[in-house]
Parts: sequence; C-alpha cells; structure tokens
Amino acid sequence: MKYLQNLKNKHIPLMMSPFVSQLGLSVYLIGLNWLIVEATGTTKQLGIIQAVSGVAFIITDVFVGVLVDKYNPKALILLTNLLSALVNFGGAIFVNSNHPQTLLLYEVSFP
Repeated sequence: MKYLQNLKNKHIPLMMSPFVSQLGLSVYLIGLNWLIVEATGTTKQLGIIQAVSGVAFIITDVFVGVLVDKYNPKALILLTNLLSALVNFGGAIFVNSNHPQTLLLYEVSFP
C-alpha cells in the first residue's frame, strides 16, 4: 500500500508528460495542416510540405545522437524548443493566408 501512495504522489507527472507532449504535438500539426490547406487551397501542397518536413526530420535524426552524447540533453531540449518557437513565431508573423507564401509554409513545418 505504501508503494501505491508513493506512486500516486511522485510519478503521476512523469507518466502524464508523454500524453501532454503528444497532445501539444497533435494540436500543432492540426493547426499547421489547417493553415497550409487554408493558405494554398489544395491538399497537394500539404502533402509536399509534409514530405519535405519528414525528410528533414530523418536527416536531423542522424545528428541528434551525436549532439546528445556530446552536450547536456536538458540544455539541448531547451535550446531546440526555444529555436523552434522563435522560427514558428517569426514565420507566423509573415504568413498571409490570403496570399500563400510557400517558402514560409515550408519553414514553419520544418522540425
């Protein structure tokens, strides 16, 4: 019984973090896909942008292991999330859904 009490008090945030992370990622992807279709008016462009994003994700995954082994993983996570936020906010300022700028849509969808 004591073990369950410890589990209840200490480990719930750790067990919930993947759920919260996936929820945030899902909301981001739905919003991004909606923006791309709204801005371009076609799902073809959505497919192209998602394909480029997937290829970029695979290419960057090759280098991530080396960086995590060499530097502090917590600092890298913080740095990459801040960089991603800055890129997304910067892209959001310049994206105009009335006149789609495909290059900015590629930039916002890059991992």
